[in-house]
Amino acid sequence: TPAEYGALMAEAGLEVLRYEDVSRQVSRTWPIIVRRALARAARDPEARRFLLDRREADRVFALTVPRIMAAYATRAMVQGLFVARKPG
Repeated sequence: TPAEYGALMAEAGLEVLRYEDVSRQVSRTWPIIVRRALARAARDPEARRFLLDRREADRVFALTVPRIMAAYATRAMVQGLFVARKPG
């Protein structure tokens, strides 16, 4: 959680100045990624082969995108920016 990350930064000797939740802005990129991936798969046989080949370990990212979108939608996952400084 943001509070846990803030505590970790404090334990590391940093002073947290602010935190901004940017989840809403970031979550808007996922539908764009899906549209572009589907468009490429529609026109590129090699992309289709990659997505459908179970031996391709790197395809896990494409298979995870719907889960990431659901995590942002339910707030199970958030993304934020911290601003901190090292005192002294």
